[in-house]
Amino acid sequence: MVAGLWTGVAAQSPAGPTMEETRAWLESDGRDLMRVSRLQTDPIRLILSTSEERVDTMTLNACTLSWRLVRMASSSGRGRVTPTTTITTDVILMLQDVGGVTVEPDTFQTDTPVAKIRFAIRQPTLSTQSINNDNPAVIKAASLPAQTTDDGQRIANAVKRAMVLCVGAPATGVF
Repeated sequence: MVAGLWTGVAAQSPAGPTMEETRAWLESDGRDLMRVSRLQTDPIRLILSTSEERVDTMTLNACTLSWRLVRMASSSGRGRVTPTTTITTDVILMLQDVGGVTVEPDTFQTDTPVAKIRFAIRQPTLSTQSINNDNPAVIKAASLPAQTTDDGQRIANAVKRAMVLCVGAPATGVF
């Protein structure tokens, strides 16, 4: 049983994985899918750029999904290595729309498209993001990386399931 968040009435949990099962999957197997490697070539300038993004921590606690993404990049033509960037994000799931979680192709700085799971933030004053442990800023959108669309869809389904369990609303899809 999941307590009705706005009405104070108990609601029947929709069929599917429990919140504990969903949390465990997102924090382990799901997190392992949240990584991308990008390769971009510029044959005219003889530059090879590579980057990697991965979620190294993921937690689902009290209907807040939190993760830390680590981004590393380098470029061979200029011999540059960009400092590692960490992005910490907190999204309160019970205030989001399940339809606002989408899987989209991401072609930024890559010859082969990867995927991203995009969150449209419905109530941005309560979801935050910080870069390199700077002061958290309010966000209107957030995203998670995935190497393939199929992996992205599995992650999106699990996030949507967690959202459903937070508010007791019906959902479709299994991760």
